[in-house]
Order: sequence, then structure tokens, then C-alpha cells
Amino acid sequence: MDLRSMQQMIAIAEHGHMTRAAEQLGVTQPALSAALRKLEDELGTELFHRTGHGVEATEAGKVFVEHAKITLRASQQTAEAVRSLVGLETGSIRVGAGATATGYLLPGAIQAVRKKHPGLRFSIREAGSSAVAQGVLS
Repeated sequence: MDLRSMQQMIAIAEHGHMTRAAEQLGVTQPALSAALRKLEDELGTELFHRTGHGVEATEAGKVFVEHAKITLRASQQTAEAVRSLVGLETGSIRVGAGATATGYLLPGAIQAVRKKHPGLRFSIREAGSSAVAQGVLS
């Protein structure tokens, strides 16, 4: 599971149709279907049901898409926060994110930033989506 697969599942859910989602993403429909199958295998559950007119998210799919949107927003906010520090030599960055982001996405991004800016300190807090959203607001 990565950011790309999250973006793909969000597009499928928003369009309700594999071909339209594939067109938006700039991939072929078979490639998108393969990505969906791979993710469903990884998660051990079906994310979308095929209907006569397209696809519809299962309950698991709805939960996945909801959390994927939060994770993508957190990833974008992390990138923006880091970009805003370009040129700074010291300082601290506080990052709050869900388990997927803190476990898979942030370590590589933080390591890359630390190479260029060794004086920066990072404080990472793993929390649920509600707590992260509340932290951003405060």
C-alpha cells in the first residue's frame, strides 16, 4: 500500500467507474483493475463491488477511502511544511499522522530532509484521524 494506490482507490470511489477513474489517473483500465486486485489481496478483503453500471465501494472500501483521503492530506501537509523550511538550518517540525503515514511514509521523507538540514528536529505523533485533525486546528 502506498500513496499511489490510495489515490487510485479514491478515484475509483469518486467516479464509480473503472474506465473513468483510469482516464483521470492516466493509466489503462486493466492496469487500474490489477492495482485494485493487488490491494484487495494485500488487505484480504474486497474494496469494491462491480455493478451493472460500474463499481460501488464496500464498507471496507468506504473506510479505506476515508482514511486514504486523510493520509494523502497529511502527506501533502508534511511536504508543504518541509518545503516551507527550505533554506532553514535549524528548527523543529511537529508532525501528526496516522499509523500508515508514520510507519511507511514519513521515515523516508524525514531522512531525506535530515540529510539536507541536519539541524532540524522532528517530533512525530501517531494518532487517529480525529486527533490529527484536532491537532492541526489547535
